[in-house]
Amino acid sequence: MHVTSSNFPRWDRDLNTGEPIDQARDWRRARQEIAHDADRPSRIVLPVIPAARPGS
Repeated sequence: MHVTSSNFPRWDRDLNTGEPIDQARDWRRARQEIAHDADRPSRIVLPVIPAARPGS
């Protein structure tokens, strides 16, 4: 599984510098964090795709 803050080219990329997106030239690596405690509840909802039946 991958956690990301972008979906280029679907959405404009964010180079994580704070510069306007259309002017940014340099980039910084982003760190993604998913909280999972009582003070910061988070969730990931994933679809369940049934397995194909043989012969279908």
